Amino acid sequence: MFKFKYTAALVLTTIHYFSIASPSPQTNSNAQCLFDEIMCCNQIQPVNSIQVQMLAGLLGINLSGVTGQVGLICTPLDILGGSTICSTVENVTLCCTGKSFAMGIIVTDCTLISSNSS
Repeated sequence: MFKFKYTAALVLTTIHYFSIASPSPQTNSNAQCLFDEIMCCNQIQPVNSIQVQMLAGLLGINLSGVTGQVGLICTPLDILGGSTICSTVENVTLCCTGKSFAMGIIVTDCTLISSNSS
């Protein structure tokens, strides 16, 4: 348990430290996303970004063969509770159709549904 807490703290610190501007993410233009694929994530990054590669390495996640964008620190959106967008400005709403690793720290195959920034 201690090892997981230490690793999670290290991952969160790394993401915060490396939060830099990245290219504009792809938008989910076809609006076809199943309710269980809608995620509220801290960031969206290209899979080959230094942030994603560093996190994957720290967590022992093999992302070879994965292309496109990934969500970082994601939780499922509460559609049943009536929410259709992430509740905080710092997060983005994504459609993620790939795998979730380390309880949502990295989620693959994500496209942007909307951004909360104005």
